[in-house]
Amino acid sequence: MMTAVVILDYKVPELLKSCIEALPDSVEVIIVDNNTTNRGFAAGCNLGIKQAIEKLFQKKVADVNTCNYAGKQKRVRGPLGRRPHWKKAIVTLKEGEKIDLV
Repeated sequence: MMTAVVILDYKVPELLKSCIEALPDSVEVIIVDNNTTNRGFAAGCNLGIKQAIEKLFQKKVADVNTCNYAGKQKRVRGPLGRRPHWKKAIVTLKEGEKIDLV
């Protein structure tokens, strides 16, 4: 199974080094320098997802959109709890590109 970790960096090289050292060698590390791209956090995340898809699947990506979803509130025999929040990425490939998942 292919696993990639996208790390956004903004003027903090010492934290970046410790973060990379904490990761296992089996994961693909993709670093997005948000200082040079001069974009916001969301655009930096989208750029990292685009680089990860292009590197792992060797496909050209046209566009990446992300959606944040709030976890549902649940009650199980007691106080009100919440399922975890999650994020979904919608990746549009360039014309003629296709990813076979099965």
